[in-house]
Amino acid sequence: MLATDDQIIDFNKQTGQAVPVSASSIYGKHVKVNFSDIVSDKADRQWVGTFGDGLYFRENKSDVFHRISELSFTDPLPIDLNILDLHLDSRDRLWIATYGRGLYMVNFKSRKIQHFNADKHNPRAIHYNDILCIYEDYSNTLWFGTDGAGISYYDEYREKFNSFTTYQTPENVNIDVVRAIVVDSAKSIWIGTSGKGSTQYEPATNSWRTFTHGRTEDKSISSNRVMSLSVDEDNELWIGTQGKGLDIFDGEKFVNYSKDSKIPLGASTIWCIYKDDQNSYWLGTRENGLVRSDKDKGEKRS
Repeated sequence: MLATDDQIIDFNKQTGQAVPVSASSIYGKHVKVNFSDIVSDKADRQWVGTFGDGLYFRENKSDVFHRISELSFTDPLPIDLNILDLHLDSRDRLWIATYGRGLYMVNFKSRKIQHFNADKHNPRAIHYNDILCIYEDYSNTLWFGTDGAGISYYDEYREKFNSFTTYQTPENVNIDVVRAIVVDSAKSIWIGTSGKGSTQYEPATNSWRTFTHGRTEDKSISSNRVMSLSVDEDNELWIGTQGKGLDIFDGEKFVNYSKDSKIPLGASTIWCIYKDDQNSYWLGTRENGLVRSDKDKGEKRS
């Protein structure tokens, strides 16, 4: 399934067939909202985030979209949340990143909904309420990118949030507005920012390195506005930018894929990058919808 600005689409990646879902409420009213994200749980339900209309779920590929209040959870979930990202973690819990109201965690096993929001008097609290992205690494640590306060990560055992902000980084490193996070096979943390390029943090040596746009094309990122990140099987970093297409970084040089590059890519803005179970890479773009991409051949047609 795919989430676009104004509709949900059932997509068959083998055939390339895309069928819009005619979403309606249990009362038969058309659900016309700004969709933001979608994930599937182990019960084969699809959880759908919206910007301004909270969370919905769908069962058995039905056109009926339900509210979580229809299930037997002990805690309420506001229906007017501005949801920017959803993540189903390794323990089958649903994390909800919101703009303005922090994080929510839906525990399907305990039937509880937990709310995490900023509280300057609570040292265990998350540090900012505007959450842009969620990422879970190889150790099942959850990372959260914020719109103004760097990144936070959740310490499961101490039940507290820790953070990295611009005030804790070297002078030339700015990680205030974080759009994407990924961890590579060497355990380096990559942070994609809105306007300040991409930053690599190596915990083992406590070292930071930032890549910004410069004059030497193969030695610098093509745009400082990073929207998405992914690491492939060769430990190469895929960087989706706003306005300059896709960059792939092999640790030494950047290769750009855009309309005018040697291997062309028709889209300029890459909102998200998804690797499927066959190691194919799919790009969610602003201009060209969903694109399947190969770093040696460019766009691949189904």
